[in-house]
Amino acid sequence: MIRHSYTGFLKIDTSILGEKAFNFKLLKGGGWPFQRDKVKLENQLFNKVFRPVSNDKLKIRKMYTPLAMELSLKRYFDRNGVKVSDISIQSFQNAIYFTYSCNWNFMYFNFPRSIKSPDHFINRIFNDFLTDTYSLYYLLSLICVTLYLD
Repeated sequence: MIRHSYTGFLKIDTSILGEKAFNFKLLKGGGWPFQRDKVKLENQLFNKVFRPVSNDKLKIRKMYTPLAMELSLKRYFDRNGVKVSDISIQSFQNAIYFTYSCNWNFMYFNFPRSIKSPDHFINRIFNDFLTDTYSLYYLLSLICVTLYLD
């Protein structure tokens, strides 16, 4: 049996940050250009799960305070209602890249095959929209955007 695998890609332009932007990688540590830049932060579980890597250890420590690590871990393990998995986050030069596995219908309207009533039709479309939007929010909430922008 062949399973279909779909990969989603989200790019956030951070060029407006100028020198505040820095290179880091989360959830898939290692690999070029970060081969020797593993960072050990205070929270051991965070280190194990997120595997932070950066060439600017001061900036990643500033971004991931103990509270930020706790919030990111809490969000990471709260996957109820999320349509994405196998997430990788990388900030490189002037952009943050999110790569993830998803269903073919992520960020598409899923029209019901049968319409039982107008309310049923609207509820199905609305629920699909909410699930997709929440999944997008989930991706963004894994990094503490406000701390990154600071």
